[in-house]
Amino acid sequence: MSVTLSASAYTLPLLHAARHPASTVLGLLLARGAEIVEALPILHRYASLSLTIDTALRFVRAHAKDNGLTIAGVYIANEDGSTKVPRVAERLLETIRKENPSAIGLVLDNSKLATSEPIYVSAAQVTFPSQAECEKAIQAVKKGGAHKSLVDFDDYMDDSNSDWPENMQAKKALA
Repeated sequence: MSVTLSASAYTLPLLHAARHPASTVLGLLLARGAEIVEALPILHRYASLSLTIDTALRFVRAHAKDNGLTIAGVYIANEDGSTKVPRVAERLLETIRKENPSAIGLVLDNSKLATSEPIYVSAAQVTFPSQAECEKAIQAVKKGGAHKSLVDFDDYMDDSNSDWPENMQAKKALA
């Protein structure tokens, strides 16, 4: 199956990785039909804690249902910059595929950050935003500091008043 990645869904995982550069970060992708329209940052610490992931998955399922979306995949950015898929991400993707067999995995490829190529690797057929939008995403991190206001589920667990899952402050910084 072929999917299209919106500019926002392309950018949020990059912001998540920039916010926590010394950590592996993981998040979920939400779709409306064949377009992935939203990326929800889940965690940046304790990437192997299944309780945190299970709890986040419950929240995300409810959020998706309330907004007419489906969970369409997983994104990961490894702290070491590699494009390998950690076992925790594989297990999460397997869980999601029980509900959505066409769910995809995206891995941030740090080696492409300085190029004009899409910064993600995926076994799925993915249509990325325009080159201009991709470059804008990278510039938002390098110059704008948009990543500083991003919060993930880990942050939400520390402070339930944080702006998760909406991340409106981070999205506003991108505009």
